[in-house]
Amino acid sequence: MAFRGSLGLLTAVIVVALTGAGDAQSAKAPKRPRLGAGADTNDARAYYDRGVALLRREPWTAAAAFYWASRLEPGWPQAYYAQRVAGFLSRENLLIGYLEGARSVVASQEIQQLDSLQYRAERLNPFFVRDLDETLFAGYLIAIYKQQRSRAGERALDPTNEAEVNFLVDQYVRSGRSVPLRAALAASRRRFTEALGFYKQMLPEYRHQAWIRAERAKIFYVMGSPDSALVELQAALNQLRQLDTARLTPIYVSREMLEHGIGVIHEAAGDTAAARRAYGRALQENLAYAPAHVLLAGLDLLAGDTTTALSEFDVAVQVAPAEAPLRVAYGLLLAQTGRRDDAVVHLRRAAELEPYYAMPHYLLGYVAELQGNRDEAVTGYRGFLARAGARDRLHDMVAQRIADLSP
Repeated sequence: MAFRGSLGLLTAVIVVALTGAGDAQSAKAPKRPRLGAGADTNDARAYYDRGVALLRREPWTAAAAFYWASRLEPGWPQAYYAQRVAGFLSRENLLIGYLEGARSVVASQEIQQLDSLQYRAERLNPFFVRDLDETLFAGYLIAIYKQQRSRAGERALDPTNEAEVNFLVDQYVRSGRSVPLRAALAASRRRFTEALGFYKQMLPEYRHQAWIRAERAKIFYVMGSPDSALVELQAALNQLRQLDTARLTPIYVSREMLEHGIGVIHEAAGDTAAARRAYGRALQENLAYAPAHVLLAGLDLLAGDTTTALSEFDVAVQVAPAEAPLRVAYGLLLAQTGRRDDAVVHLRRAAELEPYYAMPHYLLGYVAELQGNRDEAVTGYRGFLARAGARDRLHDMVAQRIADLSP
């Protein structure tokens, strides 16, 4: 079979190879939450939507839903980020201590675990949309208000009462308290000019400015002002280098991550030379930063240099051996360059690492078909259909391939 759109699929798979899924499989995996009648239990989006619907009322159940979304689609940044939000909302005292900067809380293992989820999301896409931030900050205010009412013997605020919650948030914004929180609230409400103003107000009095600059860069990027985003990212880098410290803020800001963002902006503008330099600088900061190896491989493929692209992928797999989407991307490239037996090794390992992930099984079927093994091809394709959501863009095509190959 001549694979249709192979470069397009390879590009898409390379994109999801940037995730830091790593330890997605866990002995403490939560039970899958129930979805609505007729919902597709192979659809990551269905679990994500269920999590959003439950986030304020049952954040612990929402966290489980987001977890399973990440297991079905381990290359989706929103699923990791949403797990972090739900994790905070289900631990009110932790949320309060974190946002109020309590040292014992910020340095705790629980916080490190939650922050690692956001780091995974940012490795995949440094500019992903944090669309649940307002819910997170509203949860903080609800928790504070609950404590105040409890001490006064009054009823707790209903977190599902939109009007009451919105009034509480608006009241806080008007109060003039906590500029960082008001900045984040404004950004989450897409009041970008207001958010930029709050962050600018913080710069003269805030010692560790790298985080502020990085936040401003993300806002400028979403606003469609990449040049301004580049200025802020460079300023953040300069500040990190001056202080030369490992951890400056509640959310870790790394130099390799900032270079990653700079490279993405240059690549989107078509300046592949500048993008390549930025990804190279990211590796100078951290040779084990797998996303930079993958992004360089993508640039090599665009330049027609499959040998160097394969070399970059090989290094990426060595430094991040537990990342299933990375092995999937490498496996596809190996298959398309004639190294089909090597491709199978990586694809099978990806399927072992993430048994609910559909893509490795599709590619195992694809490679088997290239090798002329119809039975193994059908087995791989059936494995894909057993795991893929009905909305998956490959679903119908794979079903047709099974029909064509079956006796």
